Amino acid sequence: MYLRTSTRIRAHIFICVMALQLHRLMRSRLHQAKIFTSPERVLEKLALNRTVQARINGKKFEGLIPPTPEQLDLFKALGVPTPQHHDLQDSTL
Repeated sequence: MYLRTSTRIRAHIFICVMALQLHRLMRSRLHQAKIFTSPERVLEKLALNRTVQARINGKKFEGLIPPTPEQLDLFKALGVPTPQHHDLQDSTL
């Protein structure tokens, strides 16, 4: 990556340091919760959370696939709120 202005260089360094701090925070929280998986692997597992779209009777609905028990444990260990999902089969939507 080639950055020519000092402003962009400082911004790039700031982003790198912030990413390092987030990595360390994740690793620390995972170890406190007795989860010995790398932050990279945790992010891969959490990235499997998907939003789905469905069209029912001409209406468009969106919902989040419910997280797995493993994902729920990871959200809890990281201190991150669990994403809320809607059941697309629920007639109250």
